[in-house]
Amino acid sequence: MPSSASGVRGLCARLSALAWHSLTIAWGYFLLLSGLVLDALPLVAEFFNTPEAQSVVAGIAGPYASHWLKAIGLITVLARMRSLRLKADAGAP
Repeated sequence: MPSSASGVRGLCARLSALAWHSLTIAWGYFLLLSGLVLDALPLVAEFFNTPEAQSVVAGIAGPYASHWLKAIGLITVLARMRSLRLKADAGAP
């Protein structure tokens, strides 16, 4: 029976591979996911019929926060992937 520590290590290895073993790409993914969550909050508030939650999110985050987070996250991921590809191409014979 596998231990829970090996399961955690396996999960961490898969997440690291998903982010190309780059903390910068992981940060970009986090920013993208945060922007998507901010976009989904008004839909969830409407589904549960809680308009006060929607107004709180709009008041705290502002109207364009989710767009900024998604744009910055996407630019971060694309720029880092470009630099990783350039480094891999330079190292190839």
